[in-house]
Amino acid sequence: QNSLEQADGLIDELRIYSAPIEDRDVVDLAWAFQPFSFGLASSYFLSNGPIRLTAHITRRARPCPLSWKILGPDGASITESGKPDERDAIAIDLPALKPGTYTMRLSVADNISSDKTFHVMGRVNPEISRAQGLDLRLVETLVLDKIPGKDRFDSVGEPAIRELNGTKYLEAAATKGSRFAVRFLLPDDGPRYCFELDIPDDKLRTADIIAQSSSFRGSEYELQVGYCAGDEYANQHKIITQRYIYHALSRDVSLIFMTARPNAPAAAAEIRLYKISGGLPEAKVALPRPVDGWNREVGLYFEDPAIAYDFAIDNSPLPALDTLINRTAAYMKYSGQSLLAYPGIWYQGLIGERYNPRNHPEDFIDAWLTKFDAEGLGYMATINQNNMDVPDGMITRRKISDGSLHGTCVSIWDTGKPNPGGWHSTPPNLNILHPDAQKATLDALDEILKTGARHPSFKGVTLHLTRHCMQWLGDIRAGYNDYMIDGFTRDTGISVPVDRADPLRGKRYAEWLLANAREQWIAWRCKEMTRWFKLLAGRVASARPDLRLCINSFIPASPVHPDFISDPDYIDNRNREAGLDAAQLKDAPNIIICQSVVPADYRWR
Repeated sequence: QNSLEQADGLIDELRIYSAPIEDRDVVDLAWAFQPFSFGLASSYFLSNGPIRLTAHITRRARPCPLSWKILGPDGASITESGKPDERDAIAIDLPALKPGTYTMRLSVADNISSDKTFHVMGRVNPEISRAQGLDLRLVETLVLDKIPGKDRFDSVGEPAIRELNGTKYLEAAATKGSRFAVRFLLPDDGPRYCFELDIPDDKLRTADIIAQSSSFRGSEYELQVGYCAGDEYANQHKIITQRYIYHALSRDVSLIFMTARPNAPAAAAEIRLYKISGGLPEAKVALPRPVDGWNREVGLYFEDPAIAYDFAIDNSPLPALDTLINRTAAYMKYSGQSLLAYPGIWYQGLIGERYNPRNHPEDFIDAWLTKFDAEGLGYMATINQNNMDVPDGMITRRKISDGSLHGTCVSIWDTGKPNPGGWHSTPPNLNILHPDAQKATLDALDEILKTGARHPSFKGVTLHLTRHCMQWLGDIRAGYNDYMIDGFTRDTGISVPVDRADPLRGKRYAEWLLANAREQWIAWRCKEMTRWFKLLAGRVASARPDLRLCINSFIPASPVHPDFISDPDYIDNRNREAGLDAAQLKDAPNIIICQSVVPADYRWR
């Protein structure tokens, strides 16, 4: 019925009923056709080593003896059971298998069968080079001392030729959004190339740099980088060089330079394009002394589940998934990164069978962890959830205005109503201090921990706390539900004199509290949020004692706020308004607090 409900299959019998049937009736009908179901404890393994395949079985009734068979990628039988049995768990020891997709088939005596696939990935990463440096072959050098011909150049705004210390360079116009594009034809499908750029460090500059297929009208996210010059970093008044690894999806690509803020124009003096032969060499990293058993990690952090865009490969099952993980691991080791943070729970919930943005393979986290175990890299699953399933009819146009949502998980704002439809830079749609919101989070978290805890590469979970993320209160504008006021009054003794029959009483709560008990209100919210954060941290530690909960705040550092410069506690105060008080979490040994900053937030937004 909607994008959250997906199924692959064939319909071979259609029934139409005169009235809705109950969920239990649907289950009974399913069992009539399939008297058992089963799942695999793990679906991903490495080649060149023994494999233990474990299946957990649920039967409708007994007796229900089952036989099993293992099929190779070509469908041929590799091994099978000697006789049927009634065990609820079957563990099969398999010899080393070649990379590919295999099948376990369970059957009952009347030839009713069910299949589950499992995948064997390569143990050796062919994307990593054992050489000391990159093996580069120069494809082209483009000197931008004049505007290139129309067959390979285009611009928005009027570019100009400038000069620094005798070196000419091409500069985009100073208006925000001005840009120029240079086209390159790659010699083969590669896919790994290197762009080496000479850029002038002579004035205030803020440049977005994008590389992608020339024919693509949208954004492929293949390479999105850039540079800033000036501001708090004094200009060196010389040409500097930057190098970018680029995985190309096509052979006709364009490199785009854009002025990202007014009067800070993008520019480039020379572009050298190299083909990279072989893989990427590992960087030599000198680790610092551990603190409390942990080294400081340098990580590759994804806000969105979009990693496949960056490595010119489809995010689908083998062999593409194996190649994607290999390329990611090789890039991380080349750049000295040891930790990947990637969404496990995203906008609508747990990424999996019911909700699968950007087409991730089944149990994809298990695949990454299996490979990272062998690579010696770390993985943290991020939580960046904004919505959750609610009962049909709970939210209607009438209920939004009549005050009847106060007792639900829907967050009431200082307007007296829920979120009117905003997204980024607005408080959450949901109130995480409601039991239903907490249960939805904990259920999804448990699924990630169940997979992750058995892998040494799994390091824990990160809360990605943008303002609209439902894992906190977002800011002082949200969280004015009746139960919040009841809890505040119960714990502080401060009564909030508002008419409970007023449909817009949330607005009255906010007006009174912020005028008469602002600090007490913020402190109480932080206390309740601290209890929630510690509950999550305890859940993580119970899965494995060494796992960490990272609380990553993205509260923007707004330079237009009057307190931004004058108040040294500006960021801390904004976090407390959202429910995060770092001082209250000092005694939680497995919590890491991180303050993230998006450069755009304090430079030019």
